[in-house]
Amino acid sequence: MDRRKPRVFKESFQLKIVRTLISLGVFSLVILALLGYMLLFWSSAAEGIGLEHTGSTILLNLAKVFLIATVILLGLILWISYLISRNLFGPLNRLRNNMEKLIKGDDPDSIKFRKSDELEFHYISEPFNQLVDKISHLRNETKALENEIDDFIEKNEKGMIKKKAIEPFLREIKTKVGSLTKLT
Repeated sequence: MDRRKPRVFKESFQLKIVRTLISLGVFSLVILALLGYMLLFWSSAAEGIGLEHTGSTILLNLAKVFLIATVILLGLILWISYLISRNLFGPLNRLRNNMEKLIKGDDPDSIKFRKSDELEFHYISEPFNQLVDKISHLRNETKALENEIDDFIEKNEKGMIKKKAIEPFLREIKTKVGSLTKLT
């Protein structure tokens, strides 16, 4: 049994996002490595090209600042990618799960997003919840119509219904079925 979550988006879209995030991470690591290399070997390189001691110290301190900034940027990139993943894919995964329930014929839950998600996804959740309500209403009407037809057939088999009573009932059924087909 495969316990992994199903993909919400096409594989190419997910791979594009992952590829972009990995590229940002690799780029940050390359900059980090260059700055680390510069910090390790800067003193001997500065003496080799004839920089004064104060210029060497300034550039060494500047390299340290860049190193710290790169580490902070790498952390920010990872944090932002986590937020994007949670805030984008989480609500869409809930929507997909409820759609699968609807396809299977189960009654899905109405979609409720977190307060932070509600601003971006209310335009999806409201129509979906309206659709679920409409389908639920149609199911209830269909069940009521099925019960009426079953009762009528049962009474007709017992001979309890006269021929004159059949015509209005058939007209009523025709009207209800017509209204149900208009709703679908």
